[in-house]
Amino acid sequence: MAPSIAQSAGKATSSVSVDVAPAQLVAQPVGKNWLSYNGDYTGRRYSSLDQIKVENVGQLRAQWVFHSPNPGGLEVTPVVVGGVMFVAVASGSDIFSFALP
Repeated sequence: MAPSIAQSAGKATSSVSVDVAPAQLVAQPVGKNWLSYNGDYTGRRYSSLDQIKVENVGQLRAQWVFHSPNPGGLEVTPVVVGGVMFVAVASGSDIFSFALP
């Protein structure tokens, strides 16, 4: 994956090349990648990651906030590939990507 960022008419635009192998799409458990809107082809939307538990969920705090410039809002499940989160605006006209820590 090779992200690049450019300025265009006052808006930041980016170009990201993502290469996902077919085996990654059917991997079980899903792990840190969330390659489809349901997480995997079962549609259960469940992550096997275990850092957040009943015992520590009350300690969660926001680490960053993103305000979409589109008034339509974000109404889709993010897709995560190789440490980059992709979020589409409900209208489908904009896609935002974020490098995850």
